[in-house]
Amino acid sequence: MDDAVAVSLWRHGLTEKNKQHAYCGWLDEPLAEEGILRLKHQRQEKPELLYTSDLKRCIQTAAFLYPETRPVLLTNLREMNFGDWEGKTYEELKHSENYQRWLADPFSEVPPSGESMQVFSERVSEGWESIREAVLAEDAASAAIVSHGGVIRSLLTLLSENKKAFWEWRLSPGAGYKLYFQKQPAFRLAAIEEIKLEQGK
Repeated sequence: MDDAVAVSLWRHGLTEKNKQHAYCGWLDEPLAEEGILRLKHQRQEKPELLYTSDLKRCIQTAAFLYPETRPVLLTNLREMNFGDWEGKTYEELKHSENYQRWLADPFSEVPPSGESMQVFSERVSEGWESIREAVLAEDAASAAIVSHGGVIRSLLTLLSENKKAFWEWRLSPGAGYKLYFQKQPAFRLAAIEEIKLEQGK
């Protein structure tokens, strides 16, 4: 049994809403043309296990990065549900008192018709636990997850001993982190490194 496993966490490629700096949680938006051009020819080493959010932008990204691997789609890997704020920008929302309260304390306030940070974090944790169990069951040495910025920040906050705040984990579209674990004891995180798409491809 190989005791080590590397898990790559990728944020999906660029979308039109990303370019507008709009909230895009459960909106099923595809990649922008720029995002597709950036991902072309960016094939990564084939993982033993591949998981993605079930939204188009993640499925498309995974298809470019790992064309030979069929992903397992997990709704638990979706971005936070922003409810009535989906697709809107700061400029469109800035006069809303509810929105300003949420900006001041996103861990207490909830987007109207959306998801609380607590519910979101618990959902992501459940998704991670199912992946961890699969890695152990398959005795896999590599896995990849293609998801969203908020999901990856949530996972890093959950798993890392580097106690950065949620918003301190930075990653642009098409970037991410590689996590190295020792499976025994207790699936211990040994190291983290940033990963990015190659420039000029």
